[in-house]
Amino acid sequence: ASDAKPDEIMRAALCVGLGQAQEQTGEPGYRETLLDAARRADALGAADLVVRAALANSRGFASRSGAVDHERIEVLERAIDVALDDRDRAMLLATLAAEVTFTGREPTVRAARDAVTVARRTGDDATLAQVVARIERAIASPDTVSEREVLVRDAEAAAIRTRDPVLIWGVASCALHPALERG
Repeated sequence: ASDAKPDEIMRAALCVGLGQAQEQTGEPGYRETLLDAARRADALGAADLVVRAALANSRGFASRSGAVDHERIEVLERAIDVALDDRDRAMLLATLAAEVTFTGREPTVRAARDAVTVARRTGDDATLAQVVARIERAIASPDTVSEREVLVRDAEAAAIRTRDPVLIWGVASCALHPALERG
């Protein structure tokens, strides 16, 4: 039995990789592959694989427009519970904020604000920029315009410090929404 565990962990890791490849090639089955991989990894106590599977199983915004994907939310919540790295935890919380968008305003804003708090605590510019890019639309409403403007300014400065052009573009595109609302 002790020999089976490394094989099972390898199988779960391969399933995460398969799900990532499926997502990148447009194969719709990636969702189920990554959900299964996360559950396998969790049963084996492989927290890092639970986190990888949960993060890979997202488009960066709500997976179903107007609907709630309870299975993804369940996996995200489990990954948050077992995540050891605050950068991962921040991204998981931001992803959760996007996924719970259609469950109600309060859980969405709470998860988004928690994500920003954890991202700031890391001191990692890329994490802050990625988190803000992921949550900006999830918390969009007239009462959060000022908050989002501050977040986007901070994220833009962080993204510029990374010198990552894709990240800079991603955050800059987020600045459009509060600017339009303010206008």
